[in-house]
Amino acid sequence: MKILSVDECAEGVTVEKAEFDPLSLDMLPYGVWTTAGGTEVMFNRGYQGVWIRDEKKRNPRMILKPKHMSEIARTSYTERYFRDDGQHNPRHDRAAQRRCREIIATFITGKSIKGYLI
Repeated sequence: MKILSVDECAEGVTVEKAEFDPLSLDMLPYGVWTTAGGTEVMFNRGYQGVWIRDEKKRNPRMILKPKHMSEIARTSYTERYFRDDGQHNPRHDRAAQRRCREIIATFITGKSIKGYLI
């Protein structure tokens, strides 16, 4: 099994801090891919991996150049969602934006995100 590192996912990307908002709408989670080994990758509505953490829920990192899971992991994975298209869209709904940010906070602090999955 080969999991690309976050550095490999973001290779060649230079981001000025002032220009980049890790909580921008494009970085908000829509679902999560979980590899057989337990690595978790949260993806946005465009099915691009945007956050990754290892199988022990450590070392959460942002993927600065979002890619599809097929480009991140060379292994099988499951796909689950935090919301469906019938639920409030975080692009237009502040409560949905807050929920997404809460999911990110839970993810990067090493806690389980299972309670957020549908």
